[in-house]
Amino acid sequence: MHAGAAGRRMWMDCVKLGIETRKQLLERCSQLRPFIPLQVAGKAWQDYDTDLIANDARFFNFVPARHGTVSKAMRRTNIWSIRASCC
Repeated sequence: MHAGAAGRRMWMDCVKLGIETRKQLLERCSQLRPFIPLQVAGKAWQDYDTDLIANDARFFNFVPARHGTVSKAMRRTNIWSIRASCC
């Protein structure tokens, strides 16, 4: 099932679904941010075509310290104050 051309197609479909999911998170959610670079070649990650993202490793080259994400991610948060505003 996972071997050969059919397996590669299935895997690519999974990759594209993951990309589309990240784009939806960026569009709809303010509390959840996917681990992706903010920009690639000066353009917002989500503004690129899904097929291009799926076939270019630059779109998955996320370095947290470059984006200030480490400090945001490591902040202490009271779990009782979090609301699922995106779901």
